[in-house]
Amino acid sequence: MKYILDYEAAEPLEDVLMRTFTIDMESYGDKVTVELMDGGADTLVTIHNRKDFVNRYIEYLFETQCMKQLDAFKRGFFKFFEQSMLRFLYSPLELEQYCCGTNDLDFQSLRRIAKYIQPLHPKHEFVQWFWEIVLDEFTEDQKKKLLAFTTGSDRAPITGLEDMEFILGIEGDDEEKLPIAHTCFNQLILPIYKTKDQMKRKLTQAVENSEGFGMV
Repeated sequence: MKYILDYEAAEPLEDVLMRTFTIDMESYGDKVTVELMDGGADTLVTIHNRKDFVNRYIEYLFETQCMKQLDAFKRGFFKFFEQSMLRFLYSPLELEQYCCGTNDLDFQSLRRIAKYIQPLHPKHEFVQWFWEIVLDEFTEDQKKKLLAFTTGSDRAPITGLEDMEFILGIEGDDEEKLPIAHTCFNQLILPIYKTKDQMKRKLTQAVENSEGFGMV
């Protein structure tokens, strides 16, 4: 599309492209040619109508061909949001945050609201190791992966991590096992590792190499 819009050579565009106002699609294994306008199959793309062609092409790809699915999505979406109010109450960014949560991950807040399964408590050495690893040694990407591993989502609620639940516990003493997560309860369960380095190695391995929930 950019090539068509930027074309400035002396040779006529229609002779170079040999392109009509059509788009080729695949439907159930068969090739189908769709006209982008009445008589599109007989209308060559020229220097004079190229902008119209590009607009029609993009409109078909991103709107026309998926109109049925978009309409179904909108019907469901507008059950939760009053359509007439959206343009007045929310900016696009605010609406995205409302639907998807925020990317601003303040893990200090997560530490403040974290809960622990006995015998763990905030001053337990095991807990201190965990937060030192997460806050000081994990990258931002690893923090997101940890959140996704534990909760099923790498986003925070629109009001921040302080408004969610995060539970840390220990179970078993097999140091070769990886941490497990119960995403339905936002629980992260770690074996009793004997060193901080071992905890970091196993925790990193778990969050870097798993998807979904209930992964061991």
